[in-house]
Amino acid sequence: MREDTERGEKLFDLTAVPAKQILRNKANVCPPLSAICEIIDNVFDNFDENRKRGNLTICVAVSTASPNSFVRITENSGGVRREKLEPLVRSGRP
Repeated sequence: MREDTERGEKLFDLTAVPAKQILRNKANVCPPLSAICEIIDNVFDNFDENRKRGNLTICVAVSTASPNSFVRITENSGGVRREKLEPLVRSGRP
């Protein structure tokens, strides 16, 4: 669920619970670099689907400082349409 922070309104529900078997398999076959490449590939697809004009910008930031290591990807592809959001974050479910 996402809430509008200004109004406190519920905008929509989002369920991102993966199928257990798919999650186990993904951990074995998808190294971190491949996952990052897949995300960036999705950004290009999203930019095209949204028919955005201008320049596409993708920024990848990496921190290896333990225990707060992270990879952050920011981009301006125009956002994910609501109907594509749940399948995007819900591994192993169509």
